[in-house]
Amino acid sequence: MKNLFTFIAAIFFAVTALAQPVLFDATWDDKADPIRKPATMPAELKPILWGQYAVHSHGTEKTNETIIRDFARACRDGRDGWGVWGGTKDLKPGVLVCLDFEVELTIGMLTHADCAKLFAAFHDESPGIRLTTYMGLPGISTIQEYAPGASNLAPETRARIVAAKKDWGPIVAQLDIIGASSYIIDDRDIEVSLTYIRNAPPVWHRYYPGKPVHAWVTGEITPFHGAGTKIDDATLERYIDALYAGKYEGVVVWGRYSQCDRLIDKLVKRQRPSIRPPVRSPMTP
Repeated sequence: MKNLFTFIAAIFFAVTALAQPVLFDATWDDKADPIRKPATMPAELKPILWGQYAVHSHGTEKTNETIIRDFARACRDGRDGWGVWGGTKDLKPGVLVCLDFEVELTIGMLTHADCAKLFAAFHDESPGIRLTTYMGLPGISTIQEYAPGASNLAPETRARIVAAKKDWGPIVAQLDIIGASSYIIDDRDIEVSLTYIRNAPPVWHRYYPGKPVHAWVTGEITPFHGAGTKIDDATLERYIDALYAGKYEGVVVWGRYSQCDRLIDKLVKRQRPSIRPPVRSPMTP
């Protein structure tokens, strides 16, 4: 009987684990912060390399195919002392890479077509390295547009998403994983943000089928406007509930470690079956 119970428990935990998102650590240490990132992170967190302009192109050069191919080889083989803006970074071999061209697109250094070619060049150089990038769903103007759900989007929203695929379709085609912006945008509109986070994956899957979707999350509200406001514990739990309800295949924790430490702790605890609380209804306060 004891062996049967052990077997059933093992099956239960295995099936449960398959339904959980994979966690990734994209946080960094800041020597000025009172809360410092530990040398060893929990085993539940997998490594990911956030390869934005200051990393893949050293923050000093014009992004081009030669640089991206060199970066791809460094990601494939590992390389110590890779030059980044303001210093160096040791690149670990074989980890998931977020190749982020947001800066270049914003300032007009690259076009969408250029980005698609660079993603293809990276894959050509290092086909075994999985690629993702960080993005909002092209064509969506506000997070409120997600509220009706994937099957009931407003006609004008659907039209913009379809039109945006002309630029973004070739880029997404080169990705192994979609990295979806999944932040809580404004403390005055937390429920709107949580609805958006729950509803976004089916919209992604509808318009860009066949690609896993990873949520990019952080422990502060509006992290790009000033120092941000740390999310309180109750809202963090609801944030994680929304991520689980959305059935994201992965969750990437991004930002300074000091702003994400409590979010990481709660995500890790949610991954451990012996201490995992039940996922609450979206209506639970």
